[in-house]
Amino acid sequence: MRFVLFLLSLCFLALAVPLRRDTDVLSLVSVLNEGLQNGQVSDISSVSQSLASLPSTAVTGDDRAQIAIQAVTIITVSLDKNIDGNKLREFIVNLEKCAPGVSKEIYRIMNVGTVAKLRASSSSGGVATVLNQAELKVVIPVV
Repeated sequence: MRFVLFLLSLCFLALAVPLRRDTDVLSLVSVLNEGLQNGQVSDISSVSQSLASLPSTAVTGDDRAQIAIQAVTIITVSLDKNIDGNKLREFIVNLEKCAPGVSKEIYRIMNVGTVAKLRASSSSGGVATVLNQAELKVVIPVV
């Protein structure tokens, strides 16, 4: 009986620990990036759907930078592999929804050649447009 109570108390304790959503976003993006770089067929649309299911949370500057670096690599590899641009656009939009400000960071650190390739590519599906809009957004700091 005590053992059952102990297990129940552990379950309640585990449920009471808050989850860090930015780490979830970072882990999803990292797994997708590693899969694409290792030549595996990673499904961007399933990761995009997983990102869409996460709630929007404030992300620290360091985590935002790590997420953006991973996303830039995903965009570059996706362009090299001719992955559907609409899936890539949905990925960026859902990434911005759950980690606000990351698309602006992506645009800031993206290589000029990659931006030119995005604009020139007919299959990019408006990724350059989404990132340009992120760059033009006015951010009002909350005090």
